[in-house]
Amino acid sequence: MAIFKGGLAGLPREQLQRYLLLNIYGAPLSALWAAFNTLIAAHVVEQLVSEGQKNTFLGVLLGFGLGIAALTQPFAGAVSDRYGSRFGRRKPFILGSALLDGVFICAFGLATNFWLAFVAYAFLQLAANFGQAAYQALVPDFAREEERGVASGAKAALEVVGRVIGLGVAGLFIWLDMDWGAYAAIILLLLSGALITFRHLREPPVAGQPLLRGIFSTGLKAYTFDVRANPRFARLVATRFVFFAGIGSISGFLRNFMSDVLGLEEPEVWAAGVLVVATVVGVVGALAAGTIVDRLGRRRVAIAAALIAAVYLLPLAFFPRLYLMLVLGGVLGLAGGAFTVSTWAFLADEIPKGESARFYGIANYAMAGAGALGMVIFGPMIDGLNAWKEVAGFRALIVIAAILLVACLPLLPQERWRAARRPAPGADG
Repeated sequence: MAIFKGGLAGLPREQLQRYLLLNIYGAPLSALWAAFNTLIAAHVVEQLVSEGQKNTFLGVLLGFGLGIAALTQPFAGAVSDRYGSRFGRRKPFILGSALLDGVFICAFGLATNFWLAFVAYAFLQLAANFGQAAYQALVPDFAREEERGVASGAKAALEVVGRVIGLGVAGLFIWLDMDWGAYAAIILLLLSGALITFRHLREPPVAGQPLLRGIFSTGLKAYTFDVRANPRFARLVATRFVFFAGIGSISGFLRNFMSDVLGLEEPEVWAAGVLVVATVVGVVGALAAGTIVDRLGRRRVAIAAALIAAVYLLPLAFFPRLYLMLVLGGVLGLAGGAFTVSTWAFLADEIPKGESARFYGIANYAMAGAGALGMVIFGPMIDGLNAWKEVAGFRALIVIAAILLVACLPLLPQERWRAARRPAPGADG
């Protein structure tokens, strides 16, 4: 049965089209977080606090928000896994989340001091991650096991496209001094993606708990799993946590790096430009990795991607130049896309059936949790070291990030997927 109405199956091109439509909501979600976490938050915080404290307050805002994301997704995933409606398990969460996102984006735009912006951003994280928890379950729910690399590649490619759109929209409207144009565009993208998914995803009616009962009956077990029964999953979460603690912190402080280290005017525009280069190249990395990981294995691709990212990141700490930022942005986009796809497909292999949303929510500790910890730690570190010696904090951030990219590799488990398909000794072919 086709996943989507009018869907085709068979040829790789048709598989790619099918999985692009399956993951369409990933584009506006990525646009939201790229715009807010990279450009809008830094732009707004700079207007609300003193110059010498902007990295600290930015770290508090993003770190606390990402902490909420890390806590919300396992809980929301568990509720979604047990939810029942005539529209299915995932679609209602995606559409309802998009509607609430619009409310809290408007509240953020209306904030007149840091703490009002802080509260609005916290509620935005809460609402958006209910939808993201449901969205993340679509690949294990609807993709065939042997096509999860392609499905994960399509997912990552759409998320990269969304980042380009989010960065472009936010950078343009901030440059034009039209912040509300950015907010309106992001809200429109979220609602469009949610409505397309709701309209076209062929998700059958399911029996389950009503929403409120599911919320009140979901306890702390949503945040835990049996590590002994799922050792590969646990190691994958740890691997991704260390990786994204490094690479995620770079993008979080990129706008301030452009302003304080390179001395550029309109740092939002330049930061958007660098990240657009990274994300456009990341589309190639995501799509290529999507097909390669089904042939070469998830582990090999992840190791190569992390090593390439670490090697190409280090020169930036010692030779901070704009042209180097653009070149390295492309390399990091390619490597980051490949790492994300390979480990996402790896996760899909290890998640128990029937609990995909909850386990992907737990897996999100790796991204949101790492981002939260990194922002809280690195924000004060940058301000403190910069006060001691000019731009020393940013140099330290880049070196630490490169070390973390390499440090994640010993945590990668051996993969069961390839082992299960390796021909037995003496077997034909």
